[in-house]
Amino acid sequence: YPECTLVLPPLLARAKVEFEQWYASHHQGRKLHWHCDLGSCAVQAKYATDTLVLDVVPAQACFLLVLDDGVCLSREALSTKVGLDGASFDTVAASLIEARLIVCEDDVYEATRKRPVNGTV
Repeated sequence: YPECTLVLPPLLARAKVEFEQWYASHHQGRKLHWHCDLGSCAVQAKYATDTLVLDVVPAQACFLLVLDDGVCLSREALSTKVGLDGASFDTVAASLIEARLIVCEDDVYEATRKRPVNGTV
């Protein structure tokens, strides 16, 4: 697997460090290696009248967390914050746009404020 370049949000980065410390104390001599493109996580998305629990891959979760609270970011700024670029960035962004969880207009990305239509998520 390629090296993980994903930049985890502070809350997830702290949890990762805590787990690494726990793992090292319980499994002497073993090496832990992270593959950020494997696995999934649950992200709770709150809308005006509804709450959704989204099962996403870590890269999608990072996009959504960075764009939380109505933040609008250029492609370059978002790419820097999540640690992805090129085809990796395009793949994750396209999946979230197709699910109508984020929007992109003139290379500026933001999270949608309205709940996605049933069947798109």
